[in-house]
Amino acid sequence: MEESRWTLSSMLSWIALSSCSCDTTTVGTTNDAELRTTTTPMPEVHPAIKTIEAVEVDEEIRITVMLFCGRALILQATTLQTVADLKSDIQKKEQIPVQEQLLIFNELTLKNTCRLRDYGISHDSSLNLVRVMALDLKIMGAGSRKWNLRLQPQDTVEEIKTFMTQKVDIAAEQMLFVCRGVTLEEGRTLQELGVQSGDMVALILRLKGCGQFIVETDAGDTFRVDGACADRTVADVKTAIQDRTGMLPNEQQLSYGKMVLQDSQTLEHYGIKKECTIHLARRTAKDGCRENCCLCC
Repeated sequence: MEESRWTLSSMLSWIALSSCSCDTTTVGTTNDAELRTTTTPMPEVHPAIKTIEAVEVDEEIRITVMLFCGRALILQATTLQTVADLKSDIQKKEQIPVQEQLLIFNELTLKNTCRLRDYGISHDSSLNLVRVMALDLKIMGAGSRKWNLRLQPQDTVEEIKTFMTQKVDIAAEQMLFVCRGVTLEEGRTLQELGVQSGDMVALILRLKGCGQFIVETDAGDTFRVDGACADRTVADVKTAIQDRTGMLPNEQQLSYGKMVLQDSQTLEHYGIKKECTIHLARRTAKDGCRENCCLCC
């Protein structure tokens, strides 16, 4: 067997290749002319990426509240504090009920659920306090349940929902409120909706997956009623109409097409689905109508 020898040139080549940044294997042979190398490329290295999360800083600030009597009230607050928290501080200092406080900054009425920072309120900002008469409402639920609620004219339906979610096990999106036959629309203030102190507001459960149907009166007026479910009875519909109009169920006569609807039957029995129109007529003593007679109009 021939003895394997390293020549000077092969040794220098091996040293040069060994000093590079890649993984190299060099094999020397007895022949100076042949030098076989196997090179493995270095794996790709991705730079470390650091994610910087924004952190909200709760900054301490001093604000001035100009009272309706002309006196200035200095308060310590924080930028992440809510308007409701600030009103509570004012109540502790001035004994003004939270429900009677209306705070204004840069001609904007401040909402209870928003934070001071949301309105750009910072150190040495000045707010105006207006005292308003509170609205005392009676919320009527199913089963003759009642709740008393005090709100401001500038409050919206969302404030009623927030209050009721603490009292009943009903999701806010399933709540529908009706006052004097008018559905209280979300996003509008109670003042815009014409709600007055002492009004009774009916809480109606908006059933999931049911939709609405349309009720048309003899006068040609129309309104929508929730609960167009196949398994709901005509009696259920009359109760929902009573919540909207105040008309007692025994005063209502409902018809669909040429059929007079009987209390014990379901909507599915008559083929009534969402977006269908039901006709509402008021029963009178002289009509002598019964549910199995033809429609008296």
